[in-house]
Amino acid sequence: MKAGIIATIFLGLTDMLAAATLVVDPAGGGDFTEIQPAIDAAAAGDEVLVRPGEYVITEPITFRGKAIALRGEAGPGETVIRMADSPTDRNRASVVVFESGETEASVLQGFTLTRGKGIQWGTPNTPESGGGGILCTSRSSPTVTGCTISGNGARSGGGVYCGENSSPSL
Repeated sequence: MKAGIIATIFLGLTDMLAAATLVVDPAGGGDFTEIQPAIDAAAAGDEVLVRPGEYVITEPITFRGKAIALRGEAGPGETVIRMADSPTDRNRASVVVFESGETEASVLQGFTLTRGKGIQWGTPNTPESGGGGILCTSRSSPTVTGCTISGNGARSGGGVYCGENSSPSL
């Protein structure tokens, strides 16, 4: 009898710990209408499923070191993340930034990333910028698959810039 009760409790806890799917829908038919709040709410192993649409952002999308999957439901032809013409900080205008030691378990899949201007560093006399579409830094090595990265600009790596021992899987 005790073994049955323990097994039931264990299975109940396992169900509670199962990965969740958080849905982003700009029309309001999901759990969120914007991508970054869904990422912020996700836990390791979760999937953030983004419904078709154009998502205009004013700050880079960042995984914050989480081992989650961010997936465009209908692929890059239908799911676009675009940096706004006037980002919150013009020196921090990449579309997606991996900067918190993300691993291959941090997955970005099925998006078009466009209009990013990169992250700027350096001095006023020698400005540098990189990663208009995606910036990988601080030993981050995410998995990026099935994405279209176009229409971005930066002095170094207008599409993708990898620095500081980062090695994403593209």
